[in-house]
Amino acid sequence: MRVKKFEAKSMKEALQMVKQELGPDAVILAARDNRRSFGLGGDASVEITAAVSEGTLQKKKFTESRLPNSKREQFATADARTQRVVIEKMIEKRDKREEEERKAAARADARKPITSTSYIDILDDEIEPSTRRSSALERASGRSVVDLLGEFEAEFKPAAAAAASARQRAQVATEEANVADRAMARIRSAAKEAWKNNPFMEDEKPAAPKPVARATTPSANRVASA
Repeated sequence: MRVKKFEAKSMKEALQMVKQELGPDAVILAARDNRRSFGLGGDASVEITAAVSEGTLQKKKFTESRLPNSKREQFATADARTQRVVIEKMIEKRDKREEEERKAAARADARKPITSTSYIDILDDEIEPSTRRSSALERASGRSVVDLLGEFEAEFKPAAAAAASARQRAQVATEEANVADRAMARIRSAAKEAWKNNPFMEDEKPAAPKPVARATTPSANRVASA
């Protein structure tokens, strides 16, 4: 709550000061007529005590910050009812824009895939064996999240390093096997070409089989002599 006193020569001037500084929704707590000689220039004056909530005051300041300079001057000199209408419209526009932004953010979150495994399940089942789950829960009491996550990472790193080393060894073995296969294929191809291009290899080729003479029967000889 903002409470402040204002003093002016007339009631109207004092109310204008309240409206300009605290806004049209400020509440007058007290008003009195000063006729003492130590007033403004020794003349009679009016003293007003006004109050306004911080939220209402922030709405007024927000409206003024969004208005261009020319409109801001018009707003300052406008009557209280006009100022209230301008503030209400500006705040309504702001609230509508913020609501649209919240809905857009909610739609974007709804489109994000949700993993079926929760974070605590990942820690228990994948990082930490089930046999140590109870001890992990016991040592979590009274500890900070930073310390506990540091311990989880320290326990997880050796297993991750071992798995990475095994994958690397398997990859190296596969590459070596591929190199050996390619080398053997080149050796076979070179040996085959050498066999084809060597002229001395012709003598070692097996000779073609000779035709076998057919045996003649006696009856066939008699027919031939007749």
